[in-house]
Amino acid sequence: MIKNISICTCVLLACCCKVEPPSDSDEIDTTLTKRTPTESAAYKTFYKPANGNSGDPMPFYNEDDQTFYDFLLVEPINGAFARNHIFVTKTKDFANFGALSETFPSGSDNEHDQWIGTGSCIKKGNTYYFFYSGMNDAFEASQVVMKATSIDLVNWNKVPSATIEAPAGYDKREFRDPCVYWDDTRNKYVMLVAGRKGSVAVIVRYQSDDLIAWDRIEDITATTSDNPQELEVVTDTRMMECPDIFKIGSVWYLVFSRINADVHRKTFYRVADNPNGPWRISVEDGKHETFDGLFLYAAKTVSD
Repeated sequence: MIKNISICTCVLLACCCKVEPPSDSDEIDTTLTKRTPTESAAYKTFYKPANGNSGDPMPFYNEDDQTFYDFLLVEPINGAFARNHIFVTKTKDFANFGALSETFPSGSDNEHDQWIGTGSCIKKGNTYYFFYSGMNDAFEASQVVMKATSIDLVNWNKVPSATIEAPAGYDKREFRDPCVYWDDTRNKYVMLVAGRKGSVAVIVRYQSDDLIAWDRIEDITATTSDNPQELEVVTDTRMMECPDIFKIGSVWYLVFSRINADVHRKTFYRVADNPNGPWRISVEDGKHETFDGLFLYAAKTVSD
């Protein structure tokens, strides 16, 4: 049972607007105690590394120590351009965060993960599996899915032989952001990958019994129809970045970020009765499409 679901986001910016000074007739409440500099520094809900900028959170709940591990892309570190190394900070309440430590670095100029993009962590047996985006424009398939494993969430071993490229006929330069989860409708692990086929946004899907061998299953395809069919999701985005999925009760939720560079560049969600869809806009208590406003982007979910 899902007891708690939290939304993590790479960055939350205030919108820029003109603020008018109060007029003489405005009543201003001066009784509120202002936050002291010390108190402000101790307020850590919106986490930011002290010596770098973070993005693309990849949260994971570890049952062994009942702790949330928030994996992050971070750069620069101490002034060094890190090419999106993966770091991690830990929390039990999303208000207080531990020290930042490196999980594993990006690869060399000759490796597929010269740059690292969003991914996800999952545990099977005594092994943790981290699936992430590898990016290098020197390769024809410049974006791929890669894997690293660990037995302690501290020491990680990359597995280059497990690299997955976009299927034939799909854009090999737009294939990223793997999300792996246990699908109880299939009794298998399922991987979601953001991709494009021709000019259409798709979520490429794979299934596996062991997180090692993967088989293709049907894509989830974007549609602008008001009447989506099975294996379709209502959206006009050119790419469904950072896909995520979870279930509450009997309802499945699909989360993705709309990459289009306009006023609706936000984190969206859709609902369905099963992971195959149809994925529709929620109309419960009104029409809902997003968790928040502009700049809440690349958000991911985690539950304990």
